[in-house]
Amino acid sequence: MNSTTHSISNQLFYWFFPVYYILLLGQARGVIPLSGYIMIPFLAVLFLAGVINMPLNYKKNKLVLLFILFGLFTITSYLFIERPISLFFNDCIYFLIPVLIVFLGMDKSQVSNKFYDFLFWSYFISIVIGYYIYFVRPSWYQSFYAEVANNTWFRTEYIDFNDVAESFRFSSFTPDSYFTEYIGMFTFSLGLVKMFKSTKNKLLYLFLNLIILGAVLLSLQRSAIVCCILMIAAYFGYFLINRKGSNKGNIKYIIYALLILGIIAVALGTSDIVQKVLLRFTQMGASDAFEVEGSRTEQITTTLASWENFITGNGLGSAGSKARSLGYPGISDGNYIKLLVEEGVIGFGIFIVLMITTFLKALKNFKYLSMECCVVGALIFTMLGSDSLMFTYYIVPYWYAIGKVWNPDYLNSLKSNNLSI
Repeated sequence: MNSTTHSISNQLFYWFFPVYYILLLGQARGVIPLSGYIMIPFLAVLFLAGVINMPLNYKKNKLVLLFILFGLFTITSYLFIERPISLFFNDCIYFLIPVLIVFLGMDKSQVSNKFYDFLFWSYFISIVIGYYIYFVRPSWYQSFYAEVANNTWFRTEYIDFNDVAESFRFSSFTPDSYFTEYIGMFTFSLGLVKMFKSTKNKLLYLFLNLIILGAVLLSLQRSAIVCCILMIAAYFGYFLINRKGSNKGNIKYIIYALLILGIIAVALGTSDIVQKVLLRFTQMGASDAFEVEGSRTEQITTTLASWENFITGNGLGSAGSKARSLGYPGISDGNYIKLLVEEGVIGFGIFIVLMITTFLKALKNFKYLSMECCVVGALIFTMLGSDSLMFTYYIVPYWYAIGKVWNPDYLNSLKSNNLSI
């Protein structure tokens, strides 16, 4: 593999999210057309970075290669069912291409946290802009938000921003709050690690983490809020178990954070913002949590009823949101059901083994891979009631982190430089 090509693909990937955010801001401002074709260069960068690193790193974890090969193999079963081939290609593009980033994370060149730093600071800038948009709600964003809402496949009548103003969720300048959910969870865990590892800027990172957490709360995405709380609990529990030297200082900062959050909660206790967050948890019961436009329970039932090939599955893309938009049985918010029906028992089993072994490997090395452990756990959790794997760009950091877990050079670098929490 040409070292220059390898280096260029890596550099392009580092700048992926800063450039992506600029594009999204341009679309929201109306400077850049709201078109799917605009995203082709971004998909090309993901594909290039993944494909270049695949032959260099596939031996580090054959299970990952097996999963990807089986995902491609699903076209065999797909050819035997009566569904448009566009469904298969849709998932190849939006699901399988991002998976290739696993191989970039596994590459020996990825021993630094350069990508994490690019992601963290570009996201932080985006949510600072997002706070302005959320509270001021400028007319240009209202127009953009309404345009995106009216372009969804399930929208049956025209709406304007006033129709959704009461339930408006923090999404910065992006078209939906899933951006805040997935990138927010990732950067929050990343911010916690930065705070614990820092020797001089702990209070700075504490402040930044609170700003990031505030955006997650305002997104009203319950799974993200729960995951962030569990992340705090995971670090707190780790430090309680490992009461050594600087860890006591880290516990102090966790207590500071909890106290600050408590003060904010009391101060805003009567505000609409807090009421909206609490309403998401108290108004809806456990069964209601699985309701979406139409019934999630109904989606699960009809999707499972359409499952024809139990061993190899119905084929990639045959049971997702795209299938639903064309009138076929499918599920929009439940990745495990989608994978089971599409990939069959074999593909579903491979994926579960992949995710669980990755999580356990990170957990075993929590002292060094705490961030990766938390975000992999968050992905496993959110897939219960969300279409996580189809959020193509938001999910990229998670695939990268999975690759880092299986990167021995990365772990050895953390150990040799004593970069533990």
